[in-house]
Amino acid sequence: MHIIKIIPTLEDIKAITSARSILFDMDGTLVNTEPLHAKALLNTLQELSPKRNFIIEELHQMFHGQGDNDVYKALETELSVSFDDFLTIKNKYFIKSISESERILRPEITSLLEQLKKESYKIALVTASEKSAALCILEKENLKKYFDIILTREDSSETKPSPRPYLDAIEKLNIKKEDAFIFEDSETGIQAAIESKINYAVANWFI
Repeated sequence: MHIIKIIPTLEDIKAITSARSILFDMDGTLVNTEPLHAKALLNTLQELSPKRNFIIEELHQMFHGQGDNDVYKALETELSVSFDDFLTIKNKYFIKSISESERILRPEITSLLEQLKKESYKIALVTASEKSAALCILEKENLKKYFDIILTREDSSETKPSPRPYLDAIEKLNIKKEDAFIFEDSETGIQAAIESKINYAVANWFI
């Protein structure tokens, strides 16, 4: 396992893997959106449980990198709505935060994607985010053009920490596991990578 603290270049990637297909997580790996998720969660809780005084820093620390299903389970006693309704409300605030934010993309990421594309690598985005949120980010940062496939929460029968999204990705790319390499930052994403039996690196460059 590799832990990478600085956004890699193409040469850095070549040094750790011979795979020609790179699978990226989105939140916390490609884009620094974890603070926006915390803000969206705070706004959601203020709407659904206004009597409680939640603090954004605590929410960020508690739920960094966790999927919305795990967040909902942890806060279910504070909520009076179904998971689907919770997700709808949170996505509303998350997309609003994206539209109001400055660029959430580091130029080094764009440079890396451009290098990979120029060298004819296959590039996949594999995210546990909802399709609407993922596409909003990709369009805002003009990233969609780099990816051969984009898999969101709705595109697999299971979400991370299940390995299913990554297994679906290599199937859609028509490649073997040894031809792929994953970049992930969160515990759930890393667990998904491990269980997929695909080589991976931990992306710590936004921490």
